[in-house]
Amino acid sequence: METESYSHSTGVKDPLSLESKPKKPAGGWRAIKYILGNESFEKLASMSLVANITVYLRTKYNLNGILLVNVVTIWSGSSNLSSIAGAITSDVYLGRFLTLLIGTICSLLANTCLKAITDDAMPSSSYMKSDSF
Repeated sequence: METESYSHSTGVKDPLSLESKPKKPAGGWRAIKYILGNESFEKLASMSLVANITVYLRTKYNLNGILLVNVVTIWSGSSNLSSIAGAITSDVYLGRFLTLLIGTICSLLANTCLKAITDDAMPSSSYMKSDSF
């Protein structure tokens, strides 16, 4: 049984084509439940992280008031802007795979450097025992 299709540009039958039916477009309304679920859980994780980092900086680093708010706001804003920069880089220059690979390596290096730096940056235990909060 031989399938025949027509070339879209010339309207001539193409006997070598294996395409028998037009393909359905991907996504659509079937994908919306996954998109909404992903966005909901991402927002829940992001807001929980903001609350937890606020408590952590308040208790472990003894940050108060405006400095604490500034640190959390700068962190939150830079994490939101980095996703936009990653999307632009992926769409225009590198592609999805290479962008994810580079982003994962940068994240690993940043977390490793941050861990090495923060062990020395913590306040002394005598400073932490004050009843200022």
